Amino acid sequence: MSDRPEDQTYSVVDRWDTHGFYSLYNTGVFSDCKVVCGNNSIKGHICILASACAYFEKALCGNFKEASERTLDLSEDSWMTVNSLIKFAYGCPVSELFKESSAGLIETVQLYGLADRLGYSRLKASIIPHLKTASRSRVADFKSLRDLLTATEKVTSPVDSDMMSFIVALVATNITVFRGAKLEDL
Repeated sequence: MSDRPEDQTYSVVDRWDTHGFYSLYNTGVFSDCKVVCGNNSIKGHICILASACAYFEKALCGNFKEASERTLDLSEDSWMTVNSLIKFAYGCPVSELFKESSAGLIETVQLYGLADRLGYSRLKASIIPHLKTASRSRVADFKSLRDLLTATEKVTSPVDSDMMSFIVALVATNITVFRGAKLEDL
């Protein structure tokens, strides 16, 4: 078991695509495990994944099926969410995770939820500033706001003060969207 404190600060490289871990992430060279999500999989490295998150350490280094098979199955989540979590473990900053896709806040919220379920506190802490900034932005329409709040509700514990602050700020910023909603849309 790791003795690293959960609140320990880790530095992230300025350009993760020039970092050595990026090459390992992309090529799978020297891989010794696999992360599966539905029909997708990515080759991983136990030393990187186990050092990133206590869940990975327990699953891949403990007396579990995942350790003997060297395979983590995260199929209950979307591939985009799982792949983003793995990229972060390999050094990709949160601001870069969804850059190459049209993914938005819902995917970021889902990533936060996965990080919360796995106890990946460093990823959660890295997502919160992004969500705080996003909560000050207007959402295009009521359906988009409703979908975002529904996704947030699915992954948020009522005792998670960071996510509750995000929800309150998001609703306050978008109160006019609520006021303009049609009764049948509620």
